[in-house]
Amino acid sequence: MRFRILFFCKVNLANRLTLQLQQVRSYARNPFPNRVSHYLYRAKLIDSIRLSLRSNNPNSLSTLLNDRLLDSFVITQALRSAPSADSAFSFLNALQESPRFSHTQRTLHALATVLAKSGRTSELNSLIDAIRAKQFGNVKISFMNLMNWHAAAGDLDSVLAVWDEYRLANNRVCTESYNIVMALSAQMGKDYEVVRSFYRMIDEGLLPNCRSYSIVIEHLVKSGKVLEALEVFKMLPSMRIKRTLKQYTVLIDCFIACKRFDEVKTLLDEMQIDGILPNMQTFSGLMHYFSNLGDIKTVQRLFAMVRQCGVEPDAYLYKVLIQGYCKSKRAALAWRLFEDMRNSGLMPDSATKELLVKSLWKEGRRREAAAIEESCEEVNVVLPHALRGHEWTVSSADLSKVYNLYSDCFPSNGG
Repeated sequence: MRFRILFFCKVNLANRLTLQLQQVRSYARNPFPNRVSHYLYRAKLIDSIRLSLRSNNPNSLSTLLNDRLLDSFVITQALRSAPSADSAFSFLNALQESPRFSHTQRTLHALATVLAKSGRTSELNSLIDAIRAKQFGNVKISFMNLMNWHAAAGDLDSVLAVWDEYRLANNRVCTESYNIVMALSAQMGKDYEVVRSFYRMIDEGLLPNCRSYSIVIEHLVKSGKVLEALEVFKMLPSMRIKRTLKQYTVLIDCFIACKRFDEVKTLLDEMQIDGILPNMQTFSGLMHYFSNLGDIKTVQRLFAMVRQCGVEPDAYLYKVLIQGYCKSKRAALAWRLFEDMRNSGLMPDSATKELLVKSLWKEGRRREAAAIEESCEEVNVVLPHALRGHEWTVSSADLSKVYNLYSDCFPSNGG
């Protein structure tokens, strides 16, 4: 695919100096009382550009591009958050009309990242060639930049070619370069290449780091070598390598799938010793799982861990727990959770409320059942049919944010 020649126009040095002078004069008349307010304004401007790119509204974008605080930092962050390569190009097309705009190292690196993540390898390579040919002035690209971009594009051959260049230019390459090759090779199912790269790292005198071991553990687990993954994980403290949340999560997910509950509990104990706590979605997944098993003690322990880390449970987590307690015939515990939920300003969905009321009636707790009905009537809101989410990956709050952002991009047709 031919890269758009628009972005390969040579940068006039005079224009660059003029731009810098304009920026200096602009900041000399800074209307903000302090750096915090300046930062917040920039953040709002970046977010407005991001929303405009998602809505594909050229009119709103042209207004934003006339903001006098539009500088290379804002442009870079807006490019990084572009939803696609095409939207990034439309943004840059609009910028070309502004005499204040000139590419910098940061904007070009951001564009390369967008192209890489979008899999636009042909255009990425054309952009790299143009930068190396000094068509944008003295913009620098490191070997690690190139390896990261090609890895993001899933181009293993290019990653290995750059790695060879890196080795020829330097007597010693960094550990992260090995990690990039290992991670991409594992992703592409090239097991031998992963192992060979790990061996080369050790053989050439470099020490694997946390990310190296995370790649090894995840690769072993995905290959069905769970016990071996657990010999490499257990060894990390003795090698003075800090274990990470990702390493724990990979193993916990695997052991839950294999119904190896004792190992999961052991890992939870070790997590606390290491001072690592699961994220909210891992917490909700674990609590959902153990509540369905009837292991209420483990569920309560996990819920206490949520509180210990200073995280407020969301509505979906309460739903998972209430349903689990009801299925385990522990409606009294579910009732307490409902009270906690209500005191936190949250309410269950209609299905969870009905399940809780029904469970309380079955266990002879009619007073509590009536209290729930009364409290829901007092709130005077229609409970949602369901709180959407997933125990392991996505919270209801995150899904609501995504939906609201998505729906705001398109006007209602009145249907």
